[in-house]
This record gives sequence, C-alpha cells and structure tokens, in this order.
Amino acid sequence: MKKHVWLLLMLSLVFLLARDTGQARAARASLTVAPYFTNSMVLQQGRAVPVWGTATAGSTITVSFQNPLTSQAMKTTPAASGKWMLSLNALAASSLPGTLTVNEGSTSLRFTDVVVGDVWVLSGQSNINVMLKDCDGGALAIQTSGDYSNIRLYLVPQTGPLTEKWKPSNSTNTPTWSGVGFFFARAFHNLLLDHQLSTIPLGLIQVAKNGTPISDWTTYGGSNNGRLYTEKIKPLQPFAIRGVIWYQGEDDGSKESTALRYYDMLPGLIANWRADWGQGEFPFDYVQLALITNRPTWAILRDAQVSTLDVTNKTAMACIIDVPTIPTSEIHPKDKEPVGERLALAALVQAHPELNNVVYSGPIRNVSQSVISGSAIVVKFDFPDAGLVTDDGLDPGPFMIAGADGIYYPATATISVPGDSVVVSNPSAVPNPTVVRYCWGSYPLCNLFNDNCGSA
Repeated sequence: MKKHVWLLLMLSLVFLLARDTGQARAARASLTVAPYFTNSMVLQQGRAVPVWGTATAGSTITVSFQNPLTSQAMKTTPAASGKWMLSLNALAASSLPGTLTVNEGSTSLRFTDVVVGDVWVLSGQSNINVMLKDCDGGALAIQTSGDYSNIRLYLVPQTGPLTEKWKPSNSTNTPTWSGVGFFFARAFHNLLLDHQLSTIPLGLIQVAKNGTPISDWTTYGGSNNGRLYTEKIKPLQPFAIRGVIWYQGEDDGSKESTALRYYDMLPGLIANWRADWGQGEFPFDYVQLALITNRPTWAILRDAQVSTLDVTNKTAMACIIDVPTIPTSEIHPKDKEPVGERLALAALVQAHPELNNVVYSGPIRNVSQSVISGSAIVVKFDFPDAGLVTDDGLDPGPFMIAGADGIYYPATATISVPGDSVVVSNPSAVPNPTVVRYCWGSYPLCNLFNDNCGSA
C-alpha cells in the first residue's frame, strides 16, 4: 500500500513539474511585435502610435523611434500572458527615413526606412482587390509608380498568415496592388501639390476578401458571425490610422432582403469599427455601387449607401453611377481611376478643414431642405458647385414620383434657378406627391452632374 502511495506521489510531482515548466516557457516567450510593423512602414502622423507584441512576463520593453525630426522612447512591462502594448507620442509627418526599435534586455528588433504620414485601411470585397495591372490605365500607372515612392502598401492576404512586408510604390510592386488604392493615394498626393500643401507619405493597408457580405465584417446586429472582422480587422486594431476606404455591397445587393438590411448594417459597421479602434470618429469613405445590367436590387443598396451619409458623421461617398459609361454585366468595372480620384478629393478636405470651400462630391439630395410645392417636389441638392448641369443638355433624369400609395410614375424635371434644386412633377398621375426617386434601377442612364465632381 505504501508503495502505491509513493508511486502516486511521484506521478503527481512529475505532473506538477511538467505544468510548471510549461508555464515558465510561456512566461519566457520570445520578443515579438505585431506583424504590421516592418521595414518601410508608414506610421500615422498627429496621434499616439500604439505598438504591441509579446515578450517575457515581467521584463522591460523599450520602444524607441528616431528620425531627423524626433527622438523618443517609451517603456512598459508585459502582462503575465506575455502580451505588451505602449504608445509613442504623436509624430510629425515626415518622409525622412526613421528607425523603430523594440528592445527586451539584449534582444532587439529594428525596423528601418520608417516614414510618418497618413495611413488608410482599404477594406471590403473584390472591387478593392482588383489589381492595378488589370485596371484601365494600369500599365501607364505602373510605369510611373516609382515617382511616388512614399506611397506604401501592406497587404493582409485573403487567406493564410501575415507574412507580408510594407512595400514602396515602384514598377515591381504596384502591379498587384489594389487599383482603387493606388489611384486614391496618387490622386491625394497630386491634390496636395495642386493646393500648395506639403506632400506626406501615404500608407495603405489592404484587407479585403472577395465575395463577402457586410455581416462578415462587423459584430454589429442580429446573428452576424463577424468572421472576417474577428480574423482580419480585430488583430489590426489599434494600429494608428487616418481613416478607412470601404468598397463593398455587391453580395448584399444580390437580393432585396440583404439590400434592405444595409440601411442599418453600414452605419452599424462604421460605429463598430470606430468604437473598437478607439481613435474617435475617423473618416470613413466608401464607394457607391456602379452601374450594372440585370441587378434591380442594387438600387436599394445604393440608396442605403446614400442614407448612411445622413446618419453617420465624417463619412463621404464616391458616386460612380457614371462609371462605366456603357451597359455591362461586369461586376468589377476596370475604370478605377475616377473612383480613387473621387475618394481622394473627399479625403483631402477631411484632412484639411481649411479647404472647406472645395467641392468634394457630386450632387447629393438634401432631404431636410427639399419641399413639396403644389403638385411638384423641389429637391434641394448639396454640392451643386457652380450649379447643377446635365451632361447631354437635356432635362435631368430619370426621375420618378409617387404619392401616399407608393406607386411611382415617370416624372418631368427641370433645374431651378440658382441651380441647386430640381423641380420634379407629374401632375396628372400624382397630384399630391410625397416622394421622389432618381436613377432607380440596375443600369439607369443618369445625366445630372455638378461642374466639378461628377454625377448625382
């Protein structure tokens, strides 16, 4: 009996030793930093810069950053789990290369050619992932992309581990970049020059997945599983960013039920990302769905995208109802240059409030200032620029009008003086109108523009 007791005690001791050894190994974890920190990275200007990773519990972690404009170092102690995080003080924009160093005792991680500017997350689905080499004008853009070496991109792969590095813009790297992303960054750079502002480095973090609904990208609402939010977005937080470019909706626009949910889902996603990122109301700019044949429910989703502007602050929408210009069933329009340019114009004004006189959007209906006048509805538009115009010289359209019964009829429309409103009516069919639709359908031929930024 005593022999059995002794054996049991010995087995217990071996088990305890094994468990203690495992704990010690966890506590002595090797020094790591989040995979988004690599050579040639772009750090966000003007706000605290979180840096995080793993190390030995209880050790001292020192993170330092030096460039010709600044030198600072911050320290922290990892938790029992080995996880650590600290923040560098706000950095000034600079294209002068710097060095970020992470130290734990004699172990050091060193990252060079680090610049400071604005970082934008490019997210959504396949239209973000359309490569520059496959875009209209992509070949020429690639040839000259070396002129924009302070545009840099980090690619979060659609599947698999995070093994990529930040890469600067050049003819070797840019062919496989997001076409929308490159055209956005190039246009932003050129707009700074046009307005005699200092150019800054621009960082793009491309994290998009083909063929995905919005519910995959948020923990907001109902039974959403938030799979891609958990896998792709949550690990990226709280990397310091300027804002988000979002190009998604094709999957949700495929049927009426999911398109109708978008009225709540897009504002919910924006609120979800901002709350979890912990960096305030950063700009969230998105692309309205383009023209396409035989997808009538896309009209609902486009309207949900417009409505998001009414309920969510610091948002902007690139309307591309005029891109492409010929009927197509192609879900991936190749003309991404105007998409990037329109997004860049909005981002410029968001980054530089002193440019508040710059028109950065096509005309957008102003619900609060539109009025019913007899048998007509006078639709007031924001961003009329010098005045609303039609690109074909005809009356604006296609407009439809309805009364309380919700039955829509084709309507006539004219641009009113001083050119910021459109008067819409069909007195015989709808003597008492309550609501107007414009360009409703999968491929409406729209002609209402302002002089600067494109279609309504």
